[in-house]
Amino acid sequence: MNSANIWVIGPIAWDTVLYVPHIPTSGRFVHASSHQERPGGQGFNLASGICSANLPVNLVGYVGNDSEGLNLMKAISESGLSAEYIETFDTPSPHVTILVEESGERTMIGMEKNLLAEISSASIPFAPGDIVVWPFWLDAFFPMLQEVREKCTVIIGSNSLQSQHEITGDILVVSSSEVEHPEIINKFKAKFSKVIITDGANGSKLFQDNKEFTISAMEINVADSTGAGDSFLAGVVLSQYENRSASDMLRVSTVWAGLTTANQQSNPVLWKFVSQEVHKAKFMK
Repeated sequence: MNSANIWVIGPIAWDTVLYVPHIPTSGRFVHASSHQERPGGQGFNLASGICSANLPVNLVGYVGNDSEGLNLMKAISESGLSAEYIETFDTPSPHVTILVEESGERTMIGMEKNLLAEISSASIPFAPGDIVVWPFWLDAFFPMLQEVREKCTVIIGSNSLQSQHEITGDILVVSSSEVEHPEIINKFKAKFSKVIITDGANGSKLFQDNKEFTISAMEINVADSTGAGDSFLAGVVLSQYENRSASDMLRVSTVWAGLTTANQQSNPVLWKFVSQEVHKAKFMK
């Protein structure tokens, strides 16, 4: 039985979500059909999804000293996560306004300065065999990466292609929208055991050992794509923890992302619903 711990190091944010018919052009007005206030952020979303599968996950991040911070700490507790590695800074909590169109596509606007670079690894008890995940990469994490690279499984997500360092790891997961030049992927194939590129409705690709695995997107009526990437990454982490095959990793991740987008929420749907659908889900042709 796997005794490793999972460490998710990433953003914890409060989301103000507006459901609109379309994104207004400059100077125009649009009325939201509904709106929500809810916990989010790539770190929290990912960790809460993994936690719903009863895996040993620890969330590392920060909240601010304000009402949003209190709400986020409450959400962390209610999701079953520990707050032991959550720092409280004397600043506003990360806050994001999200506009979700009728197609389910979302546009996000950050409202506070990102202070993730100030997170310290000094008190984090990384152990050999642990899985360390950065859903959103910042080069300030590079010393932490060097600390764990040889003893832990490393999974890195978005913004990593912009790194000024020679980052290496076990799994790299990025969106096709981040890939400005196809040849950059060849560079990272040499630095990661698996490289996964997600492409929304076009499906996803996984590169491993000079092999390419592909999967179509799940057939689903998209209501809100906000948590799609985080849910997909949750599937990657769970599959790595359970030592699933590359093709099974893609399937689990795609179904988790698809089921989440069918709901108006930022957090991944609970794993129990994903596990029920993994082997009977339908995919686009």
